[in-house]
Amino acid sequence: MNMKKILIVAVALVCVAALIFGGIKLFGNKDIENVEVINVTDRLADEATAELEEMGFRVDRQEAFSDMTPGAVIRQDPESGTSVPKGTTIIIVVSKGLENIVAGAEISVPNSEVVSLGGQSDTTTSAPGSKTSSNSGAPANTSTSSNSGAPANTSQKSGTSSTTTFSAPTSSTPTTNVNNVTITYNAMKGNVSPASHTVAQGSNITLPTPNRSGYRFDGWFNGEIGGIRIGGAGDSYKAMATTTLFAQWTNKTTSLLDLTPRRFALSALPVIKTDVQDAFGNKYDYALLCTASGEFRNVNVSCIYDLDSKYNTFSATIVKYTNIKSNQQTLTIFGDNKPIYQNIKIHETTGAYNISIDVTNIKELRVEMMDQCPGENNEERGFIIANPKLLLN
Repeated sequence: MNMKKILIVAVALVCVAALIFGGIKLFGNKDIENVEVINVTDRLADEATAELEEMGFRVDRQEAFSDMTPGAVIRQDPESGTSVPKGTTIIIVVSKGLENIVAGAEISVPNSEVVSLGGQSDTTTSAPGSKTSSNSGAPANTSTSSNSGAPANTSQKSGTSSTTTFSAPTSSTPTTNVNNVTITYNAMKGNVSPASHTVAQGSNITLPTPNRSGYRFDGWFNGEIGGIRIGGAGDSYKAMATTTLFAQWTNKTTSLLDLTPRRFALSALPVIKTDVQDAFGNKYDYALLCTASGEFRNVNVSCIYDLDSKYNTFSATIVKYTNIKSNQQTLTIFGDNKPIYQNIKIHETTGAYNISIDVTNIKELRVEMMDQCPGENNEERGFIIANPKLLLN
């Protein structure tokens, strides 16, 4: 009886385990998103790492000697086009440049002529059974030097190849070459000094500050348009490879003509015109008009602009459009539904005047214009907001 109970319990445990395992197989990975690996070979390692990490991958950066530009990606694993889960580690192998040959190093030379370093005599190693020549008259495969008694270059034959040891030149101490890289700065219609930096590979440099009148500097990028932001003015940048960085800019002045308003009108549509002339003969590039004629006695127009807290100042010129009399002309400007400017006596002004309003942190700008006229007035009348602009710091 006890045996039966034990058997039943064992079978039950096996069933439960099978259900758990099956559930893991069915549901355990359903929330893992697969992403296709992009190709980052031949690109700078910093750029490749940033883009892969942005896609949700981890990056294991390794280095190897190569004839490719130092800092460029030689190969990657997994290869591009492979679909793997987010969080997978992508191995990128980065070029260290060509390997320097130092004195005393041994290399294998297959049946070819070896020219000794440091101005010492030449040794030619031939295939087995062939003659082996030496300029110094020494035994085959051995060359001696007459320079200051320096050790000879020796070549030992092994099969069809030889291993040659190069002795150090007697006139100088061996040194390791340092690769220099140049970072060039393209200010993109601006000015920058210095225009470039040439430094030892791996050195940290300070990115310069460019200038362009009327524009805000957004940073140094690896492309003229778009691309990856490398850093801002004064930031530290590790120079791994010769490259060009591009300044990107934002125009500090935006015309209302460049923005698409969300319009609504109480009695008439707002009108935007170019090449506008006011009641006093002044000309403007463009203007927002509140005008009417004929049976329209009271005109109310309104425009809403989405600023999204991008701007700091709204500026414009306010002036009468014609000299036809109006009982009242009013301009009210709202920022996020709160009045930030108002003039209810534009009809009494005798010339144009300028306004400058702080719109810092304002998301929505609403411009309301109103004109009231005598009933007998059938000619076009009203006022204009000339050359309205939004400014950045």
